[in-house]
Amino acid sequence: MEGTLQTAFRWVLALVAQAWIFHHLVVLDGWVTPLFHLYGLVLLPLRMRPVTYLVLGGLMGVGVDLLNLGGGLFTAAGLVSGGLQPLIARLLAPREGYEADAEVGPQASGWLWWLTYTFLIVASHALWLFALEAGRWGLVPQGVGQALTSALATTALIVIVRTLFMRNARRR
Repeated sequence: MEGTLQTAFRWVLALVAQAWIFHHLVVLDGWVTPLFHLYGLVLLPLRMRPVTYLVLGGLMGVGVDLLNLGGGLFTAAGLVSGGLQPLIARLLAPREGYEADAEVGPQASGWLWWLTYTFLIVASHALWLFALEAGRWGLVPQGVGQALTSALATTALIVIVRTLFMRNARRR
């Protein structure tokens, strides 16, 4: 039960931080847009039903859209990243598969696995978001560039935040 409450708290905190802080932070003329709300999604447990990721990704997107008047862009991108999350986890799974109580994070799975997993989820979300936002084919190359730079920056931000919380957990 404690793990579920902790996951829910992270999820809500990431949504609120995105809506109130990171949504308004656009760096390098739009080439870096933090998508911190994905922090809540990348830390979801690995052995949930696939539809749960889809629903939670959609709910996260709806939350960002409602709080920032996003017009459904974040909902669509959240559904895509939530739908792809089980596929990405399966693609990166070890031969033996995941343990029943497998957590997501660098301490449980190793840094390389976790960075790859996080980047792929963030990149899928960002690519869909920026492609939709581009609105026409001529702007798609710029949207892809913005998506990749934003995905790299968001992954770095998630790593920094996760590292800070890992250190606090070790001290207790």
